[in-house]
Amino acid sequence: MRSVWIGMLVLAAVVSAEAGRKDWKVGVQAYTFRNRSLLETVEYCAKNGIKYIEIYPGQRIGAGFEGQTTHEMSGAEAGRLQTILKQKGVSLLSYGVVGAGNEAQWRPIFDFAKRMGISTIIEYESGNAEAGVAKCVGYLRNFVETGKAPGSAGQE
Repeated sequence: MRSVWIGMLVLAAVVSAEAGRKDWKVGVQAYTFRNRSLLETVEYCAKNGIKYIEIYPGQRIGAGFEGQTTHEMSGAEAGRLQTILKQKGVSLLSYGVVGAGNEAQWRPIFDFAKRMGISTIIEYESGNAEAGVAKCVGYLRNFVETGKAPGSAGQE
């Protein structure tokens, strides 16, 4: 617990020193609060003015949610989570640490990130991931530029 408080003091110092910088997005990694549910962590962030969070696979969500944080969560659960985050003024900034070996395994991770508004995926070295990641990055770039996923209606 002492290390958490020391970390928060360092964070407060950095935030104070850089308060005028609009481009900084200071947040927390949910793993720091791994013995709490994700929603307890979100509540803590909201109460302490922390607007950004990195979630990780495997944290208990809490408050009536089944299971844990995962890129495989249902669309309905993801929507419920987004509603709570919005109400609390907390945004998901990143997701990780995850890994996959090919495009088929990366695609659901990138889809989840897109659906949740997550801008950064933290990857651990998983061997032959480069080809799968490169294809998914192209997929997301196309989505950002056109607003349509490849293969969707109206996509040329």
